[in-house]
Amino acid sequence: MAIINSYPLESNPKLNDSLVLIKTIENDSESTSNVTKTVSLSSVKTLVSDGDIKTVQKTITAAQLGDLSGTDVIELVAAPGANKVLVPVYAICFLDYNSEAYNFSANLEIASKTSPLGALPTAQLNASSDTYFAADLFAAGIVFEDNQPLNLFANSTTVSTGDSPLKIEITYKIVDFS
Repeated sequence: MAIINSYPLESNPKLNDSLVLIKTIENDSESTSNVTKTVSLSSVKTLVSDGDIKTVQKTITAAQLGDLSGTDVIELVAAPGANKVLVPVYAICFLDYNSEAYNFSANLEIASKTSPLGALPTAQLNASSDTYFAADLFAAGIVFEDNQPLNLFANSTTVSTGDSPLKIEITYKIVDFS
């Protein structure tokens, strides 16, 4: 068997590279044995990234934005299940300006069901050029609802002009109170 320190140092590992793991197995109360196995870095990446913090990116079309009014919602993240709450960590938006600015009368909201968790300000939504901006997320004391999706909520706004898609990237945590 080769001595591990005789291998050259690889400074840029690839996802298809392998790692050797040692698993200790207790055979009985007094003896143990070590079993080695090989795993790919991509499987380790999957294991680590399957945690409770997730990111999703949605594109809201100009037609969808134009149809938002009153109490309409567009689902951004599906409900997580009983006794679980979705908590947005951040939301970054990109208004991909086309040719006509929107005229939203009020902020759009990121909401749990319809309880506001953050605002997408009209100043950025109604911009007349490509605009990158962060949603203004919740303050202390906000009420969360379990097993509810994260929605883009119209918040009684009206809009009659605009033709640009809106891309929203939301990083969120699933908090499980089970």
